[in-house]
Amino acid sequence: MTRRGTRFGFELGKIAILAGMIIWVQDQVVGVRLDLAGRQNVLVHNSNVYAESVEEVVRDAQVEMARAREVLGDQIRYVEAETSDVRSRLEETERRAGAIEEIRRAIRRDSLELKRAMIYPVVQLRGHGTVGSGVAVASRPRPDRSGCDTFILTAYHVFLDVVGNDPSRRIAEEIRAMGEDDRLREEPLRGRLVAFDRPLDLALLALERDEPFPYVARPASRRAADALDLFQPAYAVGCPLGNMPIPTPGEISSKSKEVGGETFWMLNAPTFFGNSGGGVFRAEDGALIGMSTMIYTYGKQNPAVVPHMGLFVPLGTIYAWLDRIGQGGLLEGHCPPQEEAL
Repeated sequence: MTRRGTRFGFELGKIAILAGMIIWVQDQVVGVRLDLAGRQNVLVHNSNVYAESVEEVVRDAQVEMARAREVLGDQIRYVEAETSDVRSRLEETERRAGAIEEIRRAIRRDSLELKRAMIYPVVQLRGHGTVGSGVAVASRPRPDRSGCDTFILTAYHVFLDVVGNDPSRRIAEEIRAMGEDDRLREEPLRGRLVAFDRPLDLALLALERDEPFPYVARPASRRAADALDLFQPAYAVGCPLGNMPIPTPGEISSKSKEVGGETFWMLNAPTFFGNSGGGVFRAEDGALIGMSTMIYTYGKQNPAVVPHMGLFVPLGTIYAWLDRIGQGGLLEGHCPPQEEAL
């Protein structure tokens, strides 16, 4: 073989080797591609499976969340209902507590107002070993504005008793008024007799003082006085047996008791010696409707008192008497109270 043929054979061998290598590389590339395709299919399959699992978990979670939301909604509605019920109970409790406190305040207010209307205007008259009552009915300014004139209504027999049963004496030396401490004032006042009526057992006194009287009875109107009738609840307020003014409850039980040619009314509130001259007040508002004058007794040698059969001068009679003595406007006049007036 010539040298040229040897060289050709050598080149041909290299080409064969190179072609074999190319074929092998191609086979490797195809294998890699197949492997990658298989792996991709596996990944796609696994991804699909995982996605389905995730979707199932999500669906389950959504179902559980819906159930939890429903349970939570039920709990919220229950709590809201309970809260509303508790709030309503609290509000009702607060309303009741407020109502109770208002009642307490009303009781305290009414008690003080009734004392100012019925207890504090009543005074005690003393003298010559006896005790009676009176009631302040007016404290009006003088025309010259130098002060106030205060007038006390009492029973004429009480005035006579405390001045020693001497009609010529015109001054009651010891009249004691009530203070808001519910005690009688130590300093006595003097009262001058202005007018009296023996058959009606009425006497009008003027206090010797310039200052206004802090508490004056508020008389019922003339029309209201005329409208009073049996079973009208009322209080008798006076100083029985030397006590400070005390109230006793009862009702008007008669309007036609004749004594000495005059007509008196009867009150079944318990009264006793010392109540005479005190006020009779309408229970509903403390308005003055009369003046106590006498009580029933029975037995001659040792008379016994019938405390629930007390007679009083009705306010209509008092109005008419004041008209006759020129004091018809007395019960309408007043002077504003001042602090520490007594």
